[in-house]
Amino acid sequence: MKKHNIAIAIVASLVLFQNCSKVSFKKTSGDGIENPQCVGSDCGPNPTPSPVGLQCFGPQIITQPGDQKKLDLLFVIDTSDSLDNERAGIADNISSFIDRLPADVDYNIAVLLAHAYDSNSGKLYRESSSNPLILKKTDYSNNLAQLRSILRTRIVDAPTEGRYNGGSSLSSGGEAGIYGLNLLLNGTNLTTAKNQGFFRDDSGLAIVFLSDEDDLCFPHPQKMPADPSIDSNRNNIPDYEESFKTQFCSNISIAGTLSAIGAAVNNKPYFVSGIVHAREDNISTNVSSTNQDGLGTGYIELVNAAQNRLLVDMGETNMADALSQIGQAANSVLAALTEEYKIREPITVDPSTVKVRVDGTVLQNSQYTLINNIINFNNNAGHANSRIEISYCGRY
Repeated sequence: MKKHNIAIAIVASLVLFQNCSKVSFKKTSGDGIENPQCVGSDCGPNPTPSPVGLQCFGPQIITQPGDQKKLDLLFVIDTSDSLDNERAGIADNISSFIDRLPADVDYNIAVLLAHAYDSNSGKLYRESSSNPLILKKTDYSNNLAQLRSILRTRIVDAPTEGRYNGGSSLSSGGEAGIYGLNLLLNGTNLTTAKNQGFFRDDSGLAIVFLSDEDDLCFPHPQKMPADPSIDSNRNNIPDYEESFKTQFCSNISIAGTLSAIGAAVNNKPYFVSGIVHAREDNISTNVSSTNQDGLGTGYIELVNAAQNRLLVDMGETNMADALSQIGQAANSVLAALTEEYKIREPITVDPSTVKVRVDGTVLQNSQYTLINNIINFNNNAGHANSRIEISYCGRY
């Protein structure tokens, strides 16, 4: 009889444990299926245990922007010699960007060099340890001239990227902006940047690319007649660029980059802009064949794929106007609520396993839609500072 009572007590304890509220996902041994385990008293969407053959994820957390407006501004800068004047224009006209923001916005400014393999790759850059890595409004609100001076030195005198393993400069001096951004957004580099005060949890993000050529991980546009000194095959694609693509670009894509940006900001709204050559008919032909301007392939596709975006043609506007336009457009991430969640894992989602909770309230199936692995909240995404929790299961 005692043994019978003990067995009942054990079963009851297991049932209570299974029904506790907070759920995390942990791989089981053997079959690789991820099953929920209770780890605390606050549950999240409380998805059902994984059916056999499905792998489960979540809860994924989205925090809606708050009433306190913050913006992290990241310049991703091509450091090749042909862009000296444009880089100076960024710093000299930074007030054109700032003036378009609401007066109460707390902004941070950081610089990433478009490098791939040197010591600056994938890291926020500064020219000297005596200057702050991140230029903060709270430090320079009464001295914008000093901020401009530091920023000008930082991006005008930025080093070009040198030779790779003793050979040629595969990045053409620093033309790997999208690759460099991916390096920053992953692993320890992202953790370091957050610890340094960038990618703040309660801040919007604006990314501005500056380049007068294509990103090296994407198709090289047709330019002027090939120069045999840099292109032995005379096919308009420099040999070093083909080598770069082979060695660095196999895992770089537009979708993957946008996914990495979204993950870095916990799926809050973000803004992507590019000051590049967006139209071939605006590209100057009065340049030497070894110092060619080119269509901004890669950057154009990335900007156009972002939900909040602005593409500025380098040949159509001056830098003051470009930054003014970008500053105005960047306001979109200060007030916009996240209205959808894109499932990053390459799985076929089982709709019956999707659970969405907004500020503790579970959304009914009729309150959201799942189409092509995108969950749209259908105007049920809460309000400023709302917390959205999402979980789902599927098959690879």
